Amino acid sequence: MSSPVLSAKLNPEVTIEEVLRNGTYGDDAIKRFLNLNSYGSEEIISEAHQAIQDILNGKTPKRNRGATDLYIQTIVDFASDGEDLELKEFQALMDFARGHLEIAAFNMIRKAQMDATLLSMAQAKMGAGQEGQDMGGGKGGGGDKNAMVVKTGAIPGGEKEMAAAANPQI
Repeated sequence: MSSPVLSAKLNPEVTIEEVLRNGTYGDDAIKRFLNLNSYGSEEIISEAHQAIQDILNGKTPKRNRGATDLYIQTIVDFASDGEDLELKEFQALMDFARGHLEIAAFNMIRKAQMDATLLSMAQAKMGAGQEGQDMGGGKGGGGDKNAMVVKTGAIPGGEKEMAAAANPQI
């Protein structure tokens, strides 16, 4: 948009949605683009839609070990938006989605760990040779050396252990 006055008067999220809608993108893709809190791909959405179809056809799909919040949200959105669903179908979809909460949480924690490790490695690489630079702890660097502590592997304690890793004072 070339007019700053016009840009200031428009809701950016709605404007982006309309631009995408006028392009070649479908509703699922637009939802994914606009949702800043979930990660995933067309593949995970496709897997969720396959599970939905299986449930609607009376089959019991396998649990998806790669489930993310996007996988669950796709199923919940379908169930919530499905005006012609019977109560039994709605409940089956919601139960199936609920059964993936722990898997999705674990997968998201694992992704956060990998992201933190990559960030830490990138910071270490960038910081090589920059000893003594202020790292948030005042003059001379230092900072909170435990601020980026992330445990690797399975997280038996779940959220509490992640919180303890992120903030040693808990």
